[in-house]
Amino acid sequence: MPVYVHVIVAIIFIAFLYCLRIVYVGLRDKYWQRRYQKLLAKRNAVADNIDDFKWNPLLDTDDLDAQKIREYLNSKK
Repeated sequence: MPVYVHVIVAIIFIAFLYCLRIVYVGLRDKYWQRRYQKLLAKRNAVADNIDDFKWNPLLDTDDLDAQKIREYLNSKK
């Protein structure tokens, strides 16, 4: 076969591989976008639950540093 036939076949093959790459990258990005949205939704749900139960370190009686902070704030009044 002539050389130009091999060149044409090679160009078509490279174009085919490039199309496969475009499809693969598109599917991969769509997958990671869905996964990111799920993780973001989970994180936001956890953050909403944390907001419902706000923890004030100044009210924590077990923490010695919080006790010192409370005493300092009470002495400023």
